[in-house]
Amino acid sequence: MCLSIAPWPNPLATLMPSWTLLAFMYWNIALPHKVSVGTGFITGLLFDTLIGSTLGQNALTPQKLSRLAAGLFCSVVFSHHEALVTVD
Repeated sequence: MCLSIAPWPNPLATLMPSWTLLAFMYWNIALPHKVSVGTGFITGLLFDTLIGSTLGQNALTPQKLSRLAAGLFCSVVFSHHEALVTVD
């Protein structure tokens, strides 16, 4: 979250990703049993508080990313599992 509120030069700021969402998505894929939709909602509320916007404005995006990351995690785990099973 600190990288999201740090002052950046204008040309760089337009190309900068949402560091909070990237970190959240990484941890959601790495630890899906600990980081979930509820964690995404709380992360969004904390981000709203940090940048001073209306509460709930950014809370929906991490929730949707959590669902996307969970689907990605399942597809990666099952494809890896199938690769291990089919190797003779």
